[in-house]
Order: sequence, then structure tokens, then C-alpha cells
Amino acid sequence: MQFPWASNSRMTYKSPPPTLLVSYADHHVAELKKVKGKYLFRYLEAFKALNLSPLPGLPQVDGESVHDELPLFFKERLPDPRRPEINDWLRKNPSVDPNDDLYLLAVLGTRSITDSFVLGFRPQAA
Repeated sequence: MQFPWASNSRMTYKSPPPTLLVSYADHHVAELKKVKGKYLFRYLEAFKALNLSPLPGLPQVDGESVHDELPLFFKERLPDPRRPEINDWLRKNPSVDPNDDLYLLAVLGTRSITDSFVLGFRPQAA
């Protein structure tokens, strides 16, 4: 595989946008959506059941928290499009919108060496 850090998924989506899932030890523990320019984040029941600490930059709240900007935990995992290998991957995958941060996170930010959480997404039915 030429880009080992990229997901093998060839998944695409149409409106509405997908839900980005945060997983820990094979359990979905949180989710992030972008609706009307706002980011909606919420912890799932498995997060509490596994007794996890809040994700960096995200408070432990019941229900959804609304953010004007991509929360720091996710922003730090976005790939830098100025890196040659990222730029090359984007050029070879023209169907990927480089401004679609949720999709970039699901495809290029799946894993991190700094934490045990895995990102992926579940497209929602149109």
C-alpha cells in the first residue's frame, strides 16, 4: 500500500453528512457531526460504561455539546495538506474535498500514535 496511514475505505457520501465515530477498544464511545456549520459532539453510553476520562478539549456533559470550530481533539488529528505525501494522496483522490474535515478525519486521521482512540464514520441515510 502506497499510503499506509490512509484508510482503505472507498466510502463516499451524499447529504446529510456522516457521523464521525470515536471508538475505544472496539466500542463506539463518542460521535461528532457537522450540521449547518456547527459541530455537534456527544459521548455515547459506552464512554461512561468504560469509565473513560473526557477527551482533550471536550467537557464531560450529558447530551450534545455544540462547537463553532472543530474541537481540538479532532483538529490535532487533521492531516496537514502541505505535507508532500498528503498533498500527493489528495491529488490521486480528486473526489475527496480537502475542505471536508470530517471526511479527512475518517480517511486520513483514523489512528494516532498519541492515543488509543480510533476514528471512522457511519454515513447516514439520505
